[in-house]
Amino acid sequence: MGTLKGQVIKTIAVDGIRKWGEIRDALRLTDDQLSPLIKDLKTEGLIENKYDGLWLDYDLWLGYKAHFGDEWAIKKLKAIEDGMDWKTQILQRVSAEKTESEEYYLAKRFKEWIQFKPQLKLYKNASHIYLTSGLLDDFLKDQIALAKRQILVVNPYVEKCNLSESLLSASERGVSVLLITRSPHKDRSGERKNMKYRFHDAIKESKVELYYNESVHAKMFIIDNQVLSTSSMNLYSESTAGKSWESGIVSIDSSNINLARESFEKVLNDRETKPQ
Repeated sequence: MGTLKGQVIKTIAVDGIRKWGEIRDALRLTDDQLSPLIKDLKTEGLIENKYDGLWLDYDLWLGYKAHFGDEWAIKKLKAIEDGMDWKTQILQRVSAEKTESEEYYLAKRFKEWIQFKPQLKLYKNASHIYLTSGLLDDFLKDQIALAKRQILVVNPYVEKCNLSESLLSASERGVSVLLITRSPHKDRSGERKNMKYRFHDAIKESKVELYYNESVHAKMFIIDNQVLSTSSMNLYSESTAGKSWESGIVSIDSSNINLARESFEKVLNDRETKPQ
């Protein structure tokens, strides 16, 4: 780590500096001195260019952070050494010791909610419902407000709206919230993009566990492992408030929920999924 390449890696991993010029200035190097170091690291597969600068190989990044005392990284490495991927540990940390009555409280709420929506015209024992726009938003906010343990969310487009704010509220009362989305960097420049960046900063400062994966396009909620929602709805005010027509399916069928959870875990463990 005392080599110049090691210093470059430390600057990126520990100091969080990713821009070429900032790395050069931090290490007091010239462009001619830095260029061969970056070239070698790229050739070795340890570094790559991305939209916001230079990124390290994930394992190398994690190792350096842990070596320099980052508690979060130390815990993740310990989980890996214990034979379980740390992201899988996050998913499995919800206790399995629940009574049957506790286990199905959201499924029961699902049926109660339907009873107060006569326009849905569903069979009494239906395990799936088709919802559009306002009803879908209303249902998800209702379920999130009652969640007790864990909410898993995948949605590529997240900005400030009542539904996204409800996730922050759930995390504040102790619910584990994991959100996989895209970063705002590809959005068109303007005040809306700036507002989106500010909201993402608020998410990072909250208790929500935020991850970026630029390839996600699914819109999915899994709430307390009892309710699954998959739809066209983005976490934008236009989508949730009904300006754009959205629709989706909500299910309490355990086999569908398990399949969705497996998919979520695969995306979470994808090397392109980065914690924020």
